[in-house]
This record gives sequence, C-alpha cells and structure tokens, in this order.
Amino acid sequence: MADNSSNSSDDSTFTLRLSDDQKTKKPINNSPPVFPQVVDRKGPKTIGIIMIIGALFTGVLGFGDMQNQFIEEIPDSEIETLLATPNSQGENLTVDDYQDFHDEARSSHAYLFRGALMFAGSLLVCAGGVGLFLLRKWGAITGLIGVGITLIGGIGGGLNIQSAAAEHLGGQLELAYSLQLYLCGICMGMCGLIAALPLFNVGARNALNSKAMKIQFEEE
Repeated sequence: MADNSSNSSDDSTFTLRLSDDQKTKKPINNSPPVFPQVVDRKGPKTIGIIMIIGALFTGVLGFGDMQNQFIEEIPDSEIETLLATPNSQGENLTVDDYQDFHDEARSSHAYLFRGALMFAGSLLVCAGGVGLFLLRKWGAITGLIGVGITLIGGIGGGLNIQSAAAEHLGGQLELAYSLQLYLCGICMGMCGLIAALPLFNVGARNALNSKAMKIQFEEE
C-alpha cells in the first residue's frame, strides 16, 4: 500500500511539472521572415511635376499651331525676319515662297492636326501629372495616353509641314522643320518612358497601390 501511494504521488508530481513546462514553453515559429516592402512616394510626385511642366510647354506649342491654321496671310515684316538668317547664308527665299509654304500647310490641315492633338494630349499629360502627384495609378496611365496622342499629332502634322517646306522652301528651313520632327519624336518617347516609370519601379508601384510599409520580425 505504501508503494502504491508513493508511485501515485510521483506520477502526479511529474504531471504537474510537465504541465508547467508546457505552459512556459514558447511555440517555435518556423515561418520565414517577412521583409519590408519598399514604398517610394517621392519619385512619382517628382515625375508628376515634370509631366505638368512638359504639358504646359506642349500645350502652348499646340495652341500656336491652331492659331496658324486660321491666319490666312502672315505679315511681310514677320516673314522677312524669319528669312533674314537663311538669306544671309546664301539662300534666296522671298516672302512669296514662305507664304506659299504657309498656304500649303493650311490647305493640308497640318497646323490644325498637329496643334489640336498636341493640345489635347497636353491636357491628358497634365491630368496624369496631377494624378501621379496625388499617388494615383490612373495618373501614369492617363499620362501615357496623352503622350501617345501628342506623338501622333506631332509626327503626323509634322510630316505634312516638312513636306510643304521641302516643296516651297528647301535648304536650311527644310532642315529645320525636319529636325523639329525628329525632336518631337524623341521628346515624346522620353516623356512616355518617364510616365511609365512608376508602373515598373517596385517602390513607386507600391506607393501608387497605397501599400503601407510593413515590418515583421521573427519571434524568438
């Protein structure tokens, strides 16, 4: 009887100790550590400001082209000022030559096509810049659409204007309008890359998706 009581006492003591150990033992966390998500809010805002400035410049150029579409005759004094530099370097252009070029550009609606699309595209680029500054994903998409419209207008209208310059002006002015066409394509291509950058950069994309930075540590 004494042995039985002693064994039962030892069993109860062992059970109590095991229960205490189970209570104080911490669970082992085998899950891998979660790394913090990088969130770049400054980058999209900077790109948004650049897009707004570029849109204002493009809008002014587009508005100027639309005005040229409705000007039937350019004053002789303005044409003489434009022709002063090429004529001083050996060109033999007259006021009538430049007026014929202007009439050809108007009749093909090159001014209107380029100006209207550049102005409309600049509005979308400006709206996209505001959206990026507010960290909205639609800002980058809207900016890309605006850049595409501006590129179509600049290249399409620029080709007709360059063709009119080749027919009536030639020489340095033809080269100037050709370079203007190439610069338009290069600038719009760079603007498109800048507008698309927040969609591909991880930190900027997280900021546009409104993801907060989360840091979790592995439990010891």
